Amino acid sequence: MNFFKKLFSSNKNTNEPGREPSAGFSGVGTQAGFAKRYVEEKINPELMSGCLKVLMSYFLDNKIEPKVKETVNHPRNLDQTMEEGLDFDFY
Repeated sequence: MNFFKKLFSSNKNTNEPGREPSAGFSGVGTQAGFAKRYVEEKINPELMSGCLKVLMSYFLDNKIEPKVKETVNHPRNLDQTMEEGLDFDFY
């Protein structure tokens, strides 16, 4: 009983009364702010088709059915390469 008393009595709320703790929200992002942080990269179409072929062969070799059939490079399918079959890093 003494252990629990010490444990729970030492955890006091240190916030000032009437003041809510900060949630870490810094503001609403805008298109201009997004454009400053990220740069769109143009990928060579031949390189992209080669990457897609590697992904398709990974699914075929490991006998895994992609979760999203329309595009092989869908984020769900990319997550699936890490979760199912031989880890894609070793492929």
